[in-house]
Amino acid sequence: MTPDLKTALDAAAKACDAVKTGYSQNFATEHKKDNSLVTSIDQQAERIIITHLQHHSPHAILSEESGAIPGHSDLTWVIDPIDGTTNFARHHLPFAVSIALMEGEKSIIGVIQNPLTNECFYAAAGHGAFLDGKRIQVSANADPSQSILFFNFGAHRGDRQRIVQVVDLLIHEFDIRTWGTTAWELCTIAKGTTDAFVCVGDKIWDYAAGMCIVQEAGGRFTDWCGAPWNFSHSYILAANPHIQSRIIEKIRHLQRNVRS
Repeated sequence: MTPDLKTALDAAAKACDAVKTGYSQNFATEHKKDNSLVTSIDQQAERIIITHLQHHSPHAILSEESGAIPGHSDLTWVIDPIDGTTNFARHHLPFAVSIALMEGEKSIIGVIQNPLTNECFYAAAGHGAFLDGKRIQVSANADPSQSILFFNFGAHRGDRQRIVQVVDLLIHEFDIRTWGTTAWELCTIAKGTTDAFVCVGDKIWDYAAGMCIVQEAGGRFTDWCGAPWNFSHSYILAANPHIQSRIIEKIRHLQRNVRS
């Protein structure tokens, strides 16, 4: 266990304690400029994470609620204090605390923890992916008709329209679902209970931690054309290697406006 991974695990555990306590209490909610929800518990959990990370590491921080915070290294923590805030606010499941460490466009540490069950997924580049200390791996399923595929989308109208096209193309072959929390959906890919995830319009804090966990579990994390993910767009395909190519065949033509 690297020092940075331990720092992320400890920060996630502290935040999860606050989120679990807050879940059963009255908390304030408001809508941000993009019409997404934020709660006072998101803000509390974020403060806990940021304080812990700043105390134990020199890295910069990028958080959903507070934006960019300068650091003293070339690495950046990317945090989502509650991924699935709408689920949390309406007392739906699941939701999760998500913390990643990025080196440029590479996610080198990922920690995603469920505050209610304390299930904790984590990975460090080159060291594999784990759930509560047990190594995990993506499924070996190659049959679309036996596959479960999650999808998600951003707030922009165009993103929603494009994901409707994706569903229309894939629903006849795949069992398609959505939970409303990208971080936790990516964890199901990593542990092999789901086979693929497709989204457009999500923000980096939604999937940064899941990127590392999926890749270290043997999965692929690419755009809809199969190219490695990069910051120029938000077309995401995470899948086991056997299913990935079939999905690319179906949806690659829908990828639009990707900057070179």
